[in-house]
Amino acid sequence: MLLKKSELVQFTVAAICCALSFYLGAILFKPETKAKPDDHIQQKIAELTAAYQEMLRERVSEAKTAKPASKPALNPAQSVEPKKIVIFTLPNCPPCKAWVATQPQRFRDAGWEVVEVKQGSYPYNHPYTVAPTFSLTQGSKSTVYVGSLSLETAEVLIAR
Repeated sequence: MLLKKSELVQFTVAAICCALSFYLGAILFKPETKAKPDDHIQQKIAELTAAYQEMLRERVSEAKTAKPASKPALNPAQSVEPKKIVIFTLPNCPPCKAWVATQPQRFRDAGWEVVEVKQGSYPYNHPYTVAPTFSLTQGSKSTVYVGSLSLETAEVLIAR
């Protein structure tokens, strides 16, 4: 099992913290006498350190000899280009308000960038007189849709 670099760093930090807290606990909570730390504690720390170093050596050698995982072939129908939906709204438009209140997060969760352009909001003045009007784009593909729009319909429209 290979660890990612971030996991390896987290594991390293955790192991060092455990060893240090064990060692410092032995030093800080010893009797007031100036006696040397218990040999048993020193031996345990040495064993843990050696075991940890050996484990790290094994992980590093596994990482060096491991072949990189092959990337899955992309289906030509799948696109890696980002999808963007722009909703053009008009003042006092109940369908516009309903869509803006309920749908943007659904689209964002599906990987879409969502932009709202309100008529009369500086610096925008859109040309649409029927609202809501949507502009869907993905790469070089784009389409305009008038009326309430669901995520499923948008996916079908942009896939054409």
